[in-house]
Amino acid sequence: MNTRAVAVASLILLASCGGGGGSSPAPQQPAAPLPPVTNAPAAGTATLTLDVPRGTTSARRAPKYVSPNSAFLVVTVKTVNGQPPTAAQVPPALNPQTFPLSTAPGGNCQTSPNGETCTVTIPAPTGQVTYQFDLLDASQNKLATNTLTYTIAAGQTSNLQAVLNGIVASVTVTAPTLTAGTSFSGPITVNAFDASGALIVGSAPYNNPFTLTDNDGSGATSLTDGATTGSVVTVAGPNDVVILNSDGQDIDPFTITATIPTKPPQTAGTVQITHSPVTFPGTPNDTQRPSDPNYNQPTVALTAIPQTAQFTAAQAGWSDHGTHGFTVALDPVTCGSGASAVVTVAPAPGTNNRTFNVTSQNPGTCKGTVTGGPPGHPQSGTIWFSVTASRIIVN
Repeated sequence: MNTRAVAVASLILLASCGGGGGSSPAPQQPAAPLPPVTNAPAAGTATLTLDVPRGTTSARRAPKYVSPNSAFLVVTVKTVNGQPPTAAQVPPALNPQTFPLSTAPGGNCQTSPNGETCTVTIPAPTGQVTYQFDLLDASQNKLATNTLTYTIAAGQTSNLQAVLNGIVASVTVTAPTLTAGTSFSGPITVNAFDASGALIVGSAPYNNPFTLTDNDGSGATSLTDGATTGSVVTVAGPNDVVILNSDGQDIDPFTITATIPTKPPQTAGTVQITHSPVTFPGTPNDTQRPSDPNYNQPTVALTAIPQTAQFTAAQAGWSDHGTHGFTVALDPVTCGSGASAVVTVAPAPGTNNRTFNVTSQNPGTCKGTVTGGPPGHPQSGTIWFSVTASRIIVN
């Protein structure tokens, strides 16, 4: 991610303009006065000043931000009193007008404590004037824009203010790692960048709000932005707080996709999961002989032929419902013919666990592997059966 730059969310433009009027010629003969002369609306000028924070530190200190990669300001007079401006109101050569923003000769800027202060003069016809302001980088990429209407009065000074909305070009998402078996609901970090790589911050909304999509197909997670909770939320501005919700199920890692208008979806981030191991609650570890292969490992002891015992496999967050479940695989080397045993679904599976029956057939020791979920990152645990049989049946 490009962290060298902070900003394009808002732009304060301060302006003043002045204008004058004319007077009608005096009539030559009082008895036959000439028709009055209609004067054209007085035109003035407006001076716009903006601060460009060229340093990352100063940019982050400011309450409002302009992209530190700002290179040009483009000003277009869209309408005057609801109509396209005439050549008399705004010369076509000045509409639109592009102003370089730099301290180089002709760049309109001077060095200031927080970067550069830039001052430009734009056309200011009188009346209801609609301007479009665009901020560009050195490669002519548009970084921010807005269209605003002001009343420009002839012969008076007008102080204008404008807030530009950052144009989102890319998005990154950083989310905390979820822990299987533990529910979670908390904010994720959503960073939107303009085309120059500058982070868009501030209180102004994005010019092009985007959507975030939770691609977890299990249904265990969702996103919340304001009053909306679901797999898709719309992010309207830098101050939006996006919440990630999880019910604690053990699921595979999943991505969050950002879709910016007119752009194909892009992967903004990945949510990682800390998976829970498979355990065997209630099954003691073998303590008979250190030389035994199952020494100090969970072991079900069977002392008669035939004899049936039970063991429970558990995994936090892996609910044994629907397509979820646990499977048992018997080691053909240690279990002999018992390796062909069939595992069936219990009629009443437990929450995050399952209980199995083990029946002894012949003397021997057998190793079993119980596997839980999630599907893409299965978790396994080993259990031993110390029985008076070399073959067992698990059902």
